[in-house]
Amino acid sequence: MGTDHMRTGRIAVWNDAAGYGFIVADSGRERVFVHISGFAAGGPRPLEGDSVTYAIGEGRDGRPAATSVRIVGRVDGASANAVRPDASDMPRHVGL
Repeated sequence: MGTDHMRTGRIAVWNDAAGYGFIVADSGRERVFVHISGFAAGGPRPLEGDSVTYAIGEGRDGRPAATSVRIVGRVDGASANAVRPDASDMPRHVGL
């Protein structure tokens, strides 16, 4: 799976404590896993409903995962100043 082109979607599910969730493509035909390490360090903390751009790459387990994720639209009422911790500070989940 390559990262040929960027896709657009929104964060449909996000578990901040675990550091992962799922993105649903704007086309509605795709739901892809995303780990906190797929976001740029120092960017805003991901929230359910955020609009994102992303590429599809290979996760640590070999399955498809979102990479190069960038938040391009913030959900109403959310703080854009909430900066996420570095991915190395997040818990690691084996087998996801």
